[in-house]
Amino acid sequence: MSAPPFSFGSWRADAHADAPPAKAMQPQCSRTDLMTGKDIKNVLVNHTAELMALPGVVGVGQGECRGKPCIIVFVKSMTGLPLAQFPSVIEGHRVEVEESGEFRAT
Repeated sequence: MSAPPFSFGSWRADAHADAPPAKAMQPQCSRTDLMTGKDIKNVLVNHTAELMALPGVVGVGQGECRGKPCIIVFVKSMTGLPLAQFPSVIEGHRVEVEESGEFRAT
């Protein structure tokens, strides 16, 4: 099975209901950690380069986590990955890490 289509800032984690579920890390943060009012598209523009520079990261996009917009960080493999390197929240938006394998253009 090929990787899901990816478009910066528009990919939604729930857009591919027929795809097998991805392994995801549920961030451990409280509601008080989350700020409001920051546009997620601007947050992605401001932080994509630093997230892509982290070891194992193959993509970054917008998703939906617990009914709210969130940042999804796609990694090639979760095996041996130091999960502490990923923030749980960036500018008020939850960050989730999902194992996706490599992305390939078709």
